[in-house]
Amino acid sequence: MVRKLTASAIVATSMWIAGIASVAAQQPEFSAPDPVLINGKVLTLDERSTMTEAVAVADGKILATGTSASIKALAGARTRVLDVAGKTVIPGLIDTHAHFKAAGLGDYVVIMGRAKTVAEALEAIKAFAAKKKPGEWIVGGAWHPPSQLAEKRYLTRQEIDSVAPDNPVYLRTVGHFSMANSMALQRVGIDKTTADPNGGKFERDAAGELTGVLVETAIDRVEKAVPPWTEDDEMRQFTIAESVLNSFGITSVVEGATEARDIACCRSMSHPGKPHCAPA
Repeated sequence: MVRKLTASAIVATSMWIAGIASVAAQQPEFSAPDPVLINGKVLTLDERSTMTEAVAVADGKILATGTSASIKALAGARTRVLDVAGKTVIPGLIDTHAHFKAAGLGDYVVIMGRAKTVAEALEAIKAFAAKKKPGEWIVGGAWHPPSQLAEKRYLTRQEIDSVAPDNPVYLRTVGHFSMANSMALQRVGIDKTTADPNGGKFERDAAGELTGVLVETAIDRVEKAVPPWTEDDEMRQFTIAESVLNSFGITSVVEGATEARDIACCRSMSHPGKPHCAPA
């Protein structure tokens, strides 16, 4: 059955190129492919940058490209024939600098990137805290309050306390600042008498009270107190990240910063014939 694809303007084939072959040369060796994509603009990215109309896939590998008629002729009774209606089909993309696991943290951290005001940021923390037990750490995802929020500033510990009084809260940013609420500071023994570390600062207000903003090396004191993810958590994060990246047509990434435990986790998830999360 022929089906129309209407989901996106670009259709990315999330499988590895296993060699672009002509239909005529390999047709006798084919088992019925699944799926086949027809009526598209297939960018093969071969040495001649060939553009064709259709592609046949089997077992996650591209078997052949050619005209829509020649590729459709390979379809078996159970083959999905996808009519991409002139859309562009490309091989899987490779991101050459990514923070892979971060794409899988949506269920584990407060998503702060969508907040546009202090009130929205606090509401996101409040909603996340409602799902946590008292005393459990709450960690925020990457964001940049001064450029992101209408108020052009960081959150204070008192503001964070107002929506998460029963949990230690630690909010990372994409810069050289982080934020912590009162319970998080108490967990690591920081109060207004604590001296600033070399190369860092515990920000204070005009009255000398801690604001909860941590600068440069002062971040480490709280960062190191946040419990690491369990192995099961990390495996799930990698699995989620794969799905998120695949949804954008990204099938391989080069990790920008990889810890030893991440490599070990990837190795434990790697299985022969199932190329996911395999360290190279």
